[in-house]
Amino acid sequence: MKTCSYCGKNILDNDKFCGWCGKKVIEEKQIIKEAEENKEKAKEEKTVELIKEKAKEERGGIEKTEEKAKEEKIINLIRKRAEEEKKSIVQKEERKEKIIEKLTIVPEKEKEIRENYLRRIGVKKQKPKESNLSSLEQKKEEVVFRPVLQTKPSVFEKIWIRVLLLILIISTVIAVLVFIFDILKIKEGITPIPSPETATTTESIEEHGEITVFPPLFRVDGTEELMASSLEAIPSLFSKLLKAELQEKSFTRVVIKNLEENKVVGLKEFLEAVGIETPKAFYEYLNDNFTLFIYSPLNNHFGFTTQIEKKEELEILLEEWRKTIKSDLDPLFLLTGKEKLMVTHPIEEEIHLGVTYFYTDFYQESFGIYYCLIKNYFIFTTSKETMLQMIEFKSEITEELDMGSRGIEVEILQAWLAKDINIYPDRLVTGYFGSLSKEAVIRFQQKYADEILKPWGILEGTGIVDQATREKLNNVHQR
Repeated sequence: MKTCSYCGKNILDNDKFCGWCGKKVIEEKQIIKEAEENKEKAKEEKTVELIKEKAKEERGGIEKTEEKAKEEKIINLIRKRAEEEKKSIVQKEERKEKIIEKLTIVPEKEKEIRENYLRRIGVKKQKPKESNLSSLEQKKEEVVFRPVLQTKPSVFEKIWIRVLLLILIISTVIAVLVFIFDILKIKEGITPIPSPETATTTESIEEHGEITVFPPLFRVDGTEELMASSLEAIPSLFSKLLKAELQEKSFTRVVIKNLEENKVVGLKEFLEAVGIETPKAFYEYLNDNFTLFIYSPLNNHFGFTTQIEKKEELEILLEEWRKTIKSDLDPLFLLTGKEKLMVTHPIEEEIHLGVTYFYTDFYQESFGIYYCLIKNYFIFTTSKETMLQMIEFKSEITEELDMGSRGIEVEILQAWLAKDINIYPDRLVTGYFGSLSKEAVIRFQQKYADEILKPWGILEGTGIVDQATREKLNNVHQR
């Protein structure tokens, strides 16, 4: 005889699974192997840390050399620009001096004419004043600017300019008149005669306007909209949509718009329109903005989810409602062609990834009433497959997982990895993190190496569900 490591009950030596808890028995040899593997793992972690430190040091040295090279380049550029500016300033000064020299040189003929003019007037020639100004400044003062004679335009040029101005004014006036005429024409409402289909759609838009739709409470694969003229039309519209061919293995959101009241139908209006009777306080404990969906691998698989307002009160109410919930939900299953649930079939409960869900289904069918409370959400579905997927969508990994880890989060990890055969071909959900789980985590890390490994300078997967791996797992599998 030996004892089970999970429940502590006595079992036979040859038993591989515990008859009490149903979990696989771990032998002493396997425990020793796991201890050895843990030691090897610790050594690998030390080597990885050393490699990381060396890589950081090398990166720091490379960055310093690169910074020095950049600084030298910048300094050289600044020096070149300074030299160029000096050269340009010198050239400008030289040009100024040449221009001033040219302007200050007066021909001899002009000098004679000026002297004769001054003699006639009776003005004596003034002696140049002594000044301490530089030669350049003196030249600037002596500069004589000669006026340039402006030629008047001819008569032909004046006529041509006036003609061009007249044409420009006339064209602008015509453009303004055409623009005003177009605006008046649009306001008059010259519209083509619409077809009957377009006429009905435009009338509904004019009467009801835009209807705001709240975002879904989980990531869906598509959306279908039902336009209900009144609440009485909802059952037939929803029943037709259940029989329609939608995208396989996908969650399709169903948005029902009440055109009569110009709004999206809420949870209370939908259930009452179908004919479901609920306890009085049921809608007080739930948010009326719900997400109705269809899961389409099989027919009639649908459900809804909404946020919980008062969780404790809702749990007590649901416990009391289990007595009559089967008969109260009969109108909902009439939409799928099912007349009644098995009245004698009791409501049972099961656990998946640490979440308890309640159900009762038809005989030999995975179809019926399934509901659960997970975190801050109330989920209702009509099949087990849909319920299990919704629980997996709302699950989360928050802890670091490694060889030897146990618990619900390990089950969540194994359930997520099992969705891809190439990553976890064994698909065992045991709640124990062993060598198979480690290999699957390594494959997942290699698949998303650009986001998990390369930012840390690691080339191969470690098999440890660290922060980067955990964030990527939650991002891929949560909805």
